Amino acid sequence: MNPCIRTGFHAYVIPSGRFIYGDAFQVNETFIFRIIRVSELPIINYLNYEINDYAVWWHDERISTLAARPEDVISYGYEGRSILEFDFIKAILNKEQN
Repeated sequence: MNPCIRTGFHAYVIPSGRFIYGDAFQVNETFIFRIIRVSELPIINYLNYEINDYAVWWHDERISTLAARPEDVISYGYEGRSILEFDFIKAILNKEQN
């Protein structure tokens, strides 16, 4: 597998409505996300990726792997963007508070 492109990434998976956290790789133009945590709420205060669709999401007991095509992933760079810059995340947080 190619070197990790982001250790400790945070992403929102639109089809599932879940936030994921783990390590990101890119192999032959495919994003591979090794996931150690999944949540309905943001896990940390920045977002590195939005995943609009994925090819497959394998689950096992401790870790899961999601594979997505580059055209289905929006990258916000290594440092990411504050979760408060996203209206859809603000709506999720507001709903949770009510």
